[in-house]
Amino acid sequence: KKLFMGFSLGVFSFLGMVFLLYKMYLPAIVVIVLAFLVSRKIKVKRFWILLLVVSFLIRLAAIVVFNFPQTTDFKLMYECALKFVNHDFSWNSTPYFMMWPYQSGFVVYEGLLLKLINNIYFLKVLNIIYESLLVVLIYYFSRRFVKDESARVAAILFMVYPYNIYLGTTLANHHIATILSYLGIVFLLSRKKKPYYFIVAGILIGLSNVLRPEGIIVIFSYLLFMIFNLKKDNFKKEVLGFLILVVSYGGINLICSNLIILSGVNKDGLKNTNPLWKFVLGFNGDSCGYYDSNDEVYINDREKELEVIKERLNPSNVGRLVLCKTDRMWLSNKIDVKDASYDKVYYIGNIKIKFNDLANVVSLTNHYIFLFVIAMMILGVFRNRKDIINNESLFFLIMVVVAYFVFLLIEIQPRYLYLIHPSIFILSAYGIEEVMKKTLPEKFHEMNLRALNYNI
Repeated sequence: KKLFMGFSLGVFSFLGMVFLLYKMYLPAIVVIVLAFLVSRKIKVKRFWILLLVVSFLIRLAAIVVFNFPQTTDFKLMYECALKFVNHDFSWNSTPYFMMWPYQSGFVVYEGLLLKLINNIYFLKVLNIIYESLLVVLIYYFSRRFVKDESARVAAILFMVYPYNIYLGTTLANHHIATILSYLGIVFLLSRKKKPYYFIVAGILIGLSNVLRPEGIIVIFSYLLFMIFNLKKDNFKKEVLGFLILVVSYGGINLICSNLIILSGVNKDGLKNTNPLWKFVLGFNGDSCGYYDSNDEVYINDREKELEVIKERLNPSNVGRLVLCKTDRMWLSNKIDVKDASYDKVYYIGNIKIKFNDLANVVSLTNHYIFLFVIAMMILGVFRNRKDIINNESLFFLIMVVVAYFVFLLIEIQPRYLYLIHPSIFILSAYGIEEVMKKTLPEKFHEMNLRALNYNI
């Protein structure tokens, strides 16, 4: 009987492994388990340096191995940046830049860099440096709220997060904009709260907005964070700080916009001449808020756009749209690389690897890692809600919630969550710590005792 039981367990284990392998759960599980093991086993004082170097090398390898061609808006902006190098501003009269002049800011940024080194790989390397610094910032913020090992896991998972690595191969404006925003947040959440910190934060977030117009999410999130923390003894100081932040943020946007106008790059500066378009797409129930070419018949017609928006705001469409957009934007974060070289074949020795097979595995691995991180964030917030409302991590929770409601209103794409990914990973550290407490209770008890003795 014991022999048969052992045989049965072996069969069940085999069934379990086949299930995990064919459903593509296994790669994600391996990555997550390795993140936990590495965080525990590697003993280095300056772990952030290791994160920075390894993150950079992983992304550099991705650039070299997967030389994806630039597509969509990023290809267009790169081509315009090449013209900018030769002082050719003819692109500003194209329909794209007449409708969205604010995209000129990123074209100028790329063009100025290409004046220094006219090579696409120069831009890509800078992007992966920004991404690597973002990994370090996730570790930096997480350490303020949880134990070092839990912060390490959150940072490692972001370091190997496939979507982030993939996007690093593209000339997206997310990279520079997001790192500037989070550097600004470093100053906003500093416990010293010096007046000039708000000036620096406003400039950094303002420059971020010049390159990608998402700065308002950060500013509004900080406004809510400040309101939630207002007290009689800090009222004047907090309000003054926020006013300095807003003036600095608005000032840098105004200056950059006027510079673009005066230099002849774009007569409209950094305006958005069709602000309703994102809402037309965002309320499209048939496309789940994604871009739909059928909606182009309404473009640039304000009356038609308003009419369509009102029509799509009926209760039956809104209810279905909320569920659909929540699933597609927050719970189905998959990589779509069909625009890239999908038919490529790679050889490792005599082993033939088809790119489309590899892409499917990586996409599902990415999906399951993100679901794990979302689950850890939810678990962590529920379990630590009393602590969160009393420390700076509340700001990141506000960022996530604000972004959730913003994306219920406007067009969605997976890459639009790039700005919010770091906040999600930072908050996931709370849930990761809960898991570690359950799996390593004695170790965490020892760590708490050491901390207590240190404080005494």
